[in-house]
Amino acid sequence: MTSNKDGSKIKSNKDEESQLIKQPKKSSYDVSGPKLVGAITLAFCLGALAVSASSPSSVGVTNLAGFGGSCKKAHDCPTPPGADRGVCRGGSLFKNGKCHTGKQGASCGHGGDCTPPKGRNHGVCRSGYCQDGHPGHPVWTGGRTHTGARCGVTADCEVPAGLSHAVCRDDRCQDGKKGASCGVDSDCIGRCWTSTNECGLS
Repeated sequence: MTSNKDGSKIKSNKDEESQLIKQPKKSSYDVSGPKLVGAITLAFCLGALAVSASSPSSVGVTNLAGFGGSCKKAHDCPTPPGADRGVCRGGSLFKNGKCHTGKQGASCGHGGDCTPPKGRNHGVCRSGYCQDGHPGHPVWTGGRTHTGARCGVTADCEVPAGLSHAVCRDDRCQDGKKGASCGVDSDCIGRCWTSTNECGLS
């Protein structure tokens, strides 16, 4: 370093070179500080998105292993045979529902939630429960009950053995046996007693 006549110092080329040597050059790929934090955050988010996209939970699926599992929506459940889609019932804003089977006694909102009765092409939902179309008759077991499935029309019932057609009477599928409800003789395996509208022996 040299001095002017007035005593001020003048920097030489050597002084400038030494300063350049002391100050390391910044790389264009420097990822220190905020840039490094941003890069790590971006990588984490992309990884989370990839895992979410490949996971069943990304579409709200909670259980596809079988019926009876927890669910939020119909697509969380297996589809019962013959039904329109999976059936998730009993849930609310604060709790999950349950995947139903579509079989006799399963919870339902309409026929599409239920497996169709044998020989029929539509499901039957009566009073909030799936019906299998099984025919029956009144029995006395501590009170009068009926063994037949609930129905609304004849097509909701299976054709009972011994008859040529299904019978839906008194909101129940009838089997034509003694005590079953009837309107004509063909509704019974024996005879229809019109005085009581019940099937009896021939």
